[in-house]
Amino acid sequence: MAHWDRAAALGTSAWSRAYHRRLIQVYRSLIPPGQRVLEIGCGTGDLLAALSPSIGVGVDFSSRMLREATRRHPCQRFVRADAHALDFGEAFDFVILSDLVNDLWDVEVAFKQLARVAAAGSRVIVNFYSRLWEAPLERSMCQSSRRLQTSIWRVSGRSARSHSPTSSSRGPSRAPRHRLSRWCR
Repeated sequence: MAHWDRAAALGTSAWSRAYHRRLIQVYRSLIPPGQRVLEIGCGTGDLLAALSPSIGVGVDFSSRMLREATRRHPCQRFVRADAHALDFGEAFDFVILSDLVNDLWDVEVAFKQLARVAAAGSRVIVNFYSRLWEAPLERSMCQSSRRLQTSIWRVSGRSARSHSPTSSSRGPSRAPRHRLSRWCR
């Protein structure tokens, strides 16, 4: 809990803001406005509020995150609770677990709690980050980077071979190695 209180105090980076803007686009394509929406692990409540729910409830266990969510989005309801022990006495059309699964102590217990907040026809939407995707994504980025470098060299009239990171030249024309170089061999 202390970790998430500190995270609330730090704010967000440019990358994080771009990622969350993209998440909002994806969730808007899945959830029409005017629905009853519960977001478990709501953080600052930005995703929940962006969905324009008729009833929007955000759950988090970080009191600092919830204070920020309430400040930013006073029209939504925010509740301090644990995803492992939900009891609202109401059902929602959509239940969101965005970037929460990796932080749960017991995923099975938390998922069983969803029966308490979902009715027949409710949809549960889950997204989470997996480190298993890092290698293929970096490899893909590397291949895209190579294609881009080759295109730039062709446009500039230079030879990609004579300016590649693996060439034997040591002069200033040598292309810089980038952070993905371990995948770009």
